[in-house]
Amino acid sequence: IKDNILVFNHAETMPNILEKTLDAFDLCLKNYNFDFVLRTNLSSFIMLDKLIVTANNTPKNNFVGGSIGNHGGIKFVGGAAILFSRDVIQNLIDNRKSIINESIDDVDMGKYMQDIYTYKYIDKIDLNKFNIILIDIHLNHVINEIKKSKLYQVRLKNPNRNVDVQIMKALTPIYYS
Repeated sequence: IKDNILVFNHAETMPNILEKTLDAFDLCLKNYNFDFVLRTNLSSFIMLDKLIVTANNTPKNNFVGGSIGNHGGIKFVGGAAILFSRDVIQNLIDNRKSIINESIDDVDMGKYMQDIYTYKYIDKIDLNKFNIILIDIHLNHVINEIKKSKLYQVRLKNPNRNVDVQIMKALTPIYYS
């Protein structure tokens, strides 16, 4: 850890995402006192005030929450924003060798966890429902939908990534100024 940045010696490949995630979890367990870990990816915008409200109203044990998906019969929580309680993180580290790295990291963790934990669905705003061609017209509507929701995470993954940048630029001063 240097300047609050974690750096691991793993190649930037899809299979290494699981290893980097587990290494980060292990480091958190060894160095921090926490109730939850929120595992996100670069396409997530997090509203910390709403996340704190969610965490304060969430069981502190046996909790895995987020947007639930199904991949080839494997139930998993989508990697854009997975909220884990500390004991689940400990279980993943204690049983690291049982997590088979053969797919996408969130699916691989889901394959291990699906028979142990009951996932809690935490809704998300689907920004893909807005016409990306008319984003300038819709941007204020999108921002207002996000502001009035209780959701702490927005997934920004439009086919036109410039739309994601516009939304991120509009949200940042609202939540982090």
